[in-house]
Amino acid sequence: MKPTPEQILSALNEMIQSKTELKAEKVELALVDDMETGIDRLNNFFGTSNKTVEEAISLDKDFDSIKVKAKQIVKDLNFDSSDINKWRDNGNKLTSQFEKAAKELGINPDQNATYKRLLKKIEEGYQRDLTIKDWVRATKESFNI
Repeated sequence: MKPTPEQILSALNEMIQSKTELKAEKVELALVDDMETGIDRLNNFFGTSNKTVEEAISLDKDFDSIKVKAKQIVKDLNFDSSDINKWRDNGNKLTSQFEKAAKELGINPDQNATYKRLLKKIEEGYQRDLTIKDWVRATKESFNI
């Protein structure tokens, strides 16, 4: 017996329906695999980001500690600068007094080794103070203090 056209159409519809269901199952399985991959990837990223956040927290604590040290260094450098300037000023007064006394005595102050050493130290003090001020400025800028 030959199938009727209705039976043929019905059989074709069943085949199409079956094939469509298989495609849907394949798509669903592929999506489930993709979702599992997504879960695994996110878990890996969470682990990595937790470690990175811990490093950032540690770095922040280190920075705070270094900033405290930087403030103390700035304080110490400012104290050094003040002392250098005070002794440079004293040195300038002493050299002026020595020059005046040497002139009254008719001698050249440049012939005195101590006078020459003090003049050299006064200039070194000036240069050192400039260096200190540069370091103070740079440290304040770097640490926002």
